[in-house]
Amino acid sequence: MRSTIRALAALASAASFITPSIAQTWSNCNPTLRSDCPPDSALGKTVNIDFRSSSDSFTAQGNPTYGKDGVSFTVAKSGDSPQLMSKWYIMYGKVEVVAKAAPGAGIVSSVVLQSNTLDEIDWEWLGADADEVQTNCK
Repeated sequence: MRSTIRALAALASAASFITPSIAQTWSNCNPTLRSDCPPDSALGKTVNIDFRSSSDSFTAQGNPTYGKDGVSFTVAKSGDSPQLMSKWYIMYGKVEVVAKAAPGAGIVSSVVLQSNTLDEIDWEWLGADADEVQTNCK
């Protein structure tokens, strides 16, 4: 199943490109809880990343593999949370993502835009029913 979310200004977020839901509640420094958080690095340009190879704009967790169809993530055991996290924030703009949901009960494929305060916009595909997407967008 392919799903496209339109845009051009960037291709990622403060959170992750594909992130299981258990990994969505993490922040380096939550400014609502601390007053010493450093400023966030903003994406100040248009980027187009096809993920056919690794990008220095992202930090990988797990062992993503890159190929002609883009990046792939393998969940080998319970609790694995492979993901890509951008090194910058999108303050405003548009995002376009083409994603293929992973099959399998208990597997969640997601695209998450998340702030340090853990406010998020997300799209999640459950592996048991990859033809449907769940989102908190209205």
